[in-house]
Amino acid sequence: MDWIGFTLPLAAAVIAWGANEWRKSALSERERREERYRRILESSRGFQEGAPDSQKTEFLQEVDLCWLYCGDDVIKAMYAFLDSVTTGSNSTATQRDETFKRLVLAMRNDLWSVWPVRTTKLTAADFRMFKPS
Repeated sequence: MDWIGFTLPLAAAVIAWGANEWRKSALSERERREERYRRILESSRGFQEGAPDSQKTEFLQEVDLCWLYCGDDVIKAMYAFLDSVTTGSNSTATQRDETFKRLVLAMRNDLWSVWPVRTTKLTAADFRMFKPS
């Protein structure tokens, strides 16, 4: 009977410690994604008329880095946005606005999801390189 009095609280302490560590890890990952998404939103202004190319370059660098921390939906939304603003694209201003809104919504959904990104269905063939134009 003595071992139950010792083992049960010990098991509860280990479970509580593990849950706390998971929570801290998830919070840290969320904060990293939030900072990246903030940078993406700030640099997206580079696609407005008359904006400096340096903002476009920063945005494109963030897109490349998204492969390290973003969910699949965010990456796909970024590429859809880039396709709409690429030189030679025949998208209208309304279509560009809609693709940007979908990008912001995908980032928001990813940021507020309960589970951190753990799996992906993307492949190396999905990765694309863009140049500021």
